[in-house]
Amino acid sequence: MFVVLKNLANFLIYLIIDFLVCLKKIPTRSNTLLLIRLDSIGDYVLFRNFIEIVKLNEAYRNYKITLCGNIVWKNLAETFDSPFIDEFIWIDRKKFYGNILYKYRTLKKIHDAGFQTVIDPTYTREILYGDSIVKTSCAIEKIGCTASLDKHAKWKRNLLSDDYYTTLLTSSTKNLFEFYRNKEFFENLFQQKLEIQKPYFDTKIIKLEKVTPDKYVVIVPGAQDKKRIWDANNFISIAEYIIREFDFNILITGSQSESEIARQISFNLNPSKVHDLTGKISLSSLVKYIEDAQLVISNETSSVHISAAVNTPLVCISNGNHLGRFNPHPQEIFANAFYIYPPQINKELHNFDYEENKFRFNSELDINDITPAEVINEIKQIIK
Repeated sequence: MFVVLKNLANFLIYLIIDFLVCLKKIPTRSNTLLLIRLDSIGDYVLFRNFIEIVKLNEAYRNYKITLCGNIVWKNLAETFDSPFIDEFIWIDRKKFYGNILYKYRTLKKIHDAGFQTVIDPTYTREILYGDSIVKTSCAIEKIGCTASLDKHAKWKRNLLSDDYYTTLLTSSTKNLFEFYRNKEFFENLFQQKLEIQKPYFDTKIIKLEKVTPDKYVVIVPGAQDKKRIWDANNFISIAEYIIREFDFNILITGSQSESEIARQISFNLNPSKVHDLTGKISLSSLVKYIEDAQLVISNETSSVHISAAVNTPLVCISNGNHLGRFNPHPQEIFANAFYIYPPQINKELHNFDYEENKFRFNSELDINDITPAEVINEIKQIIK
């Protein structure tokens, strides 16, 4: 109830800010486009290659393109996507939600820019984030999608934020992998088939910040959501096995907020074989570290999608949340991804119905029902 009341209060605050910001009418600048993408790092990895397609498409070839993005992946976007973006506007999601002055200044900046066209291709639309920016922009053309079937958000869109858009492209009701969902949006937008087959990075521009060991495995033990975090002791067992059987080094990566679980793991391993890079490297460097690795072992995080984009073999440990949408990777996108789920999913995986599965929107399965032995069996198949 508290969360509902807090969201309601924030929405009312937004309506007041929107009214104040839009009191002053701003002339529209011709050939200006605002792309909005405020979700997480992994979502951006599955979206970012379509920015080049927008830039090169005849419809927007002569437009000045601004990307309004989540500040957590700022380094990634500015490193790899600057050739296709004329300007960036970075959003701190926590401040945008809870800081009235920050929200006002951000929305005013976007409104005063006078964008002609605004596009938010996000499938899981958020009324207090992307939708609110679309409305306040006061652009002539506002393009989005009919969005996710998640029941908790659908009524808000139907009642309120659908009207913020001038065009809503129809999202299919199929349980599409998120890369294909993005592809669907832009194919609908441009009314043509796109040749892009999978996410990719051009890593030639990256020089690593330090010398890496010759052969190493990247372990990513953290995640945003606690229910997606495998126990540290399990990762220790896996790392010990890799060091003992293959004499590979272990690189532990993640954000600064995941430093405690990384410390627990590294403390229990041979210090000469483990390198804790948690919170110490940029996202662009992480892409290169993953590309040069023998293997990535990860909870379901952005590192999974980065591994697919640079073709590094992957073992992903997942509780099955958003099954079919963010995991597993379709074989034609990434054949070297090996997913391990709790027994309730694993035993049916070969004949799984991704359309009707009950984990399509959420999973509360215990990720620690997955054993280290299951992961080791997959490692044996990959590293021979």
